[in-house]
Amino acid sequence: MTAPARINDIYKKQNGVSRFLKNEFKPVNFLFPIKKLELFNRCQWPIPAPIFVIYKGVFALYLLVTVILFLTNRGLNYFVYMTNISFTVLTIYFISSAIRVFFSDIIRSQVEKERTSEEIILHSSMPTADQVRRNLLKFSIWFEWLGRDIAYIMSPIVTTGYFGLVVNLEGSNGLSLIDIHAHILNVVIVVIDMSLSASPLKWYHLVWAMLYGTFYGVFSYIYYSLYGLVIYKGLTEKMELF
Repeated sequence: MTAPARINDIYKKQNGVSRFLKNEFKPVNFLFPIKKLELFNRCQWPIPAPIFVIYKGVFALYLLVTVILFLTNRGLNYFVYMTNISFTVLTIYFISSAIRVFFSDIIRSQVEKERTSEEIILHSSMPTADQVRRNLLKFSIWFEWLGRDIAYIMSPIVTTGYFGLVVNLEGSNGLSLIDIHAHILNVVIVVIDMSLSASPLKWYHLVWAMLYGTFYGVFSYIYYSLYGLVIYKGLTEKMELF
C-alpha cells in the first residue's frame, strides 16, 4: 500500500470513529430513544421465543428469592449498602423484563394467531387504543432501560471494588454465600443477559451510573448525619492507617 493510500485509509477510519462518537453522544441519547420496540422483547440470537421467556423468568425468580432471603436475614439495613441496592436494581429489571417479554412474545402472539380476518379489520379501525398501549409500553421500557444500564455498569464496578478493596482490607476470603450471590453471580447474570438480549446499549448512559453513584454518596452522608454511622466503617478505618 502506497503512502497516500495509507493516509486515506487512516483518514476514513478516523472519520468513522468521529461519526460514531457524534451519533452516540447526541443529546437525545442521554434519555432513552426507543426506535424499535421489538428489540426489547426478544433475544438477539435465533432461538425460540419460549426459551427466551423461560430464561428471563428463571433468572427473575432466582433474583427475587435471593433478595427476599437477604431481607429476611438483614431487614431494611440490607438497602444501606451499594452492593445490595445494585443487586435489587438488577432484580427489578429482570422481573420487569420477564413480565413484558412473556406478555409480548407469548400471549400477544397467540392472540394474533387466533384472530379472524374480521377481528383484524375491527381492531385496525381503533388505532387510538393501540397507540395508548405502545405509549404505556414505551413508558415502562424507559424505567426498565434505566435500571438495566445501572445494573450492567454497577455490577462489575461493585464486584471489582469489593474484591479489590474490601476483601483485602478486611482480610476476608469473599466467598461467603452472600458474597457469591451478590458479588460473583450478579456479574455472571449481567454478562449472560448482555449476550442474549437484543436491547440496545448506549455509551451516553454511563452518565446515569455516575449519577447513581453520586446519589449513593449523598445518601451515605445523610445516613451518617442522621445516625452517626459510617456505612463502610471497616473499610474507612483500615484506610486511615495508610
